[in-house]
Amino acid sequence: MMLDGIQTLLFVPAGVDRFVASAISHKPDMVILDLEDALAEDAKPAARSQLGENLSAFAAAGIPAIVRVNAGREDMKADIAALDPRNTKAVLVAKCGGTQDLDRAAGLLMAREAETGSVPLPLLALIESPSVLFRLEEISEHPRLAGMMFGTEDYAAELGTDPDTLGVQIGAALMIAACCKRGLLPIGLAGSIANFSDVTAFRSVVERSRQLGFRAAAAIHPKQLPLIREGFAPSEKEIARAREIVAAFEKSRGAAVALHGKMLDAPVVAQARRILDRHGGS
Repeated sequence: MMLDGIQTLLFVPAGVDRFVASAISHKPDMVILDLEDALAEDAKPAARSQLGENLSAFAAAGIPAIVRVNAGREDMKADIAALDPRNTKAVLVAKCGGTQDLDRAAGLLMAREAETGSVPLPLLALIESPSVLFRLEEISEHPRLAGMMFGTEDYAAELGTDPDTLGVQIGAALMIAACCKRGLLPIGLAGSIANFSDVTAFRSVVERSRQLGFRAAAAIHPKQLPLIREGFAPSEKEIARAREIVAAFEKSRGAAVALHGKMLDAPVVAQARRILDRHGGS
């Protein structure tokens, strides 16, 4: 999957040159060129006109780019018409309410891909409303879907609670479970990302997010990128433990085996291998 190994994403307002240049200098795993919430309504037409140039700049820098498109029918049509699929790695569908939104994006993309002769682009669904929880399974089955992103701030606002509360974490956990069932990438943070200057608080949010099951997160400021990398990466101790587990299991030729007083079974070994696969261990 094209999202394998991705941990750090950075939101970048489309059409704003200084933010594009800053993102290139900070080298996230991916950028999300934002045509939705990062822009005022009257700024969106100009941003669309610069989208192709922005995508080319990131492609030249070797940084894959996702485009976040608006949910409304006409805005989504204009957004997708403006992107170049050859320099775009995925399309993030904002405020995804169900498969109808993904179908609309896929249909518009098919026409754009035919124009440019490019390969089909995967979709990401941005889950921002508690009402969508009841449609997560059908969303996860969409043939173009590569992952889901949890919109913590919008979700909390609709729920009428703080982004750092248990109610928000339950919604995030349900989205992560839907992703796991289909082998999709769960992206997000189980807490507020708004106060990017509070390093201690943000580090705690990242750690909680990893424990919940998120595998990647999107930053709104470059300062957050190293904290996401640090928080989502396993420690040297975890990597060493994973190597030890895999070695013991392979030595036993697949039979159940005890290590340091604990029995190793298939799920434990599978998790150890995932750690090594994702982080270049062996």
